[in-house]
Amino acid sequence: MAIETNLSLIFWDTIAGILKNLPMFILIVWGVKVISREIKIGIKNVPNWLEQYDKMKLKHYAVEGAIGKR
Repeated sequence: MAIETNLSLIFWDTIAGILKNLPMFILIVWGVKVISREIKIGIKNVPNWLEQYDKMKLKHYAVEGAIGKR
């Protein structure tokens, strides 16, 4: 009888621990998904950012050439 009581206590303590930590686990998983989605969007935009940077540098060089600094 003592073994059954101890196993029952262990079982219910485990269930209580899982239920207590479930909201934190769900928030962590959700947060990782949101962060990974934002990183994925940022990685997809890198070629556009490089293209914009190149266009800005070309305009900068054209302005410097017109002024005579280069």
